Amino acid sequence: CFYAQVEMVQNTRLRELPLGIQQKNIIVTCNYPARARGVRKLQRLTAAFEACPDLVIRDGSNLTRYREASENILDYFKGFTPLVERLGLDEFFLDITNQVNHSSGSSEFEQQISLSEDEGFSPHLYRGLKLTLTETQTGRKSHVPARTKEVEHCRCGCYEKLQTASHLAQKIRTELF
Repeated sequence: CFYAQVEMVQNTRLRELPLGIQQKNIIVTCNYPARARGVRKLQRLTAAFEACPDLVIRDGSNLTRYREASENILDYFKGFTPLVERLGLDEFFLDITNQVNHSSGSSEFEQQISLSEDEGFSPHLYRGLKLTLTETQTGRKSHVPARTKEVEHCRCGCYEKLQTASHLAQKIRTELF
């Protein structure tokens, strides 16, 4: 829903409204409120309006503003790390290994991202649940966190690094949108 996000950043009143981006006679993408009301990507306009009569439409035939937004996001990411790769207009891969390794335990970084020891992972990534490194079905230890309400720290430090990275991702997300 990148095109819809660009429109919502430019006009914040659209954030809570069902929004569809039109190219020719189809909805090429839509925001989450529109999806919740039955609008789908690559849906004909008539079907989209049947599903959601109050759907707000924006013309997405001119890609200039979306390309510019993508370039701005790329520039923003390069402020965090030079190790950024872009795939299309709306997918970016950042290698933040150095930032996480040098920031874990740094009180300056923790203040910058509002991280406290008992805060857990960023709620955006894990819906506010604290994580354990024990797999819930098998009971075996794992370096892949499972969604539970228990917190168990590992010896290798991966829990703290994942926690730091989740808060850094939330900081980036908040600053962009």
